[in-house]
Amino acid sequence: MPIQTRRRCLVLLSLVAATSLSALAAELNLSGTWSATVHVPQASSGTATLVLEQNGESLSGKITNAYGRESEVTGKIVGTQIQLSYASSSVRVRTDAGDKPLVLNFEGSVNDGEIDATAKISFGEATLKAKRK
Repeated sequence: MPIQTRRRCLVLLSLVAATSLSALAAELNLSGTWSATVHVPQASSGTATLVLEQNGESLSGKITNAYGRESEVTGKIVGTQIQLSYASSSVRVRTDAGDKPLVLNFEGSVNDGEIDATAKISFGEATLKAKRK
């Protein structure tokens, strides 16, 4: 097969894949309220309410722990892969500049209406599991 034909095939396949992922993200509308469980090793574990708003692949919202403390959440969804980030309102880490909130950068997937994600942190791995309310 000539090189130009191969290039055209690769471009076409890339466009089809990108369109499919965008369509899948649009089908997975994550906007709404979720019941979540967050576990941070050596720190805390508990329930939380996660409220998300989806705009295309972008996610924003807030997570509220069982004590009513809120944190802003940002993230994105590509296909079934999800990224969520927030600075914990309950877990703090000591730094040379003083105590700071622990920033959690979760990566995971959305399957059967459930979010299952993990975040690598210096003292282990945090988990987030959520189901739509």
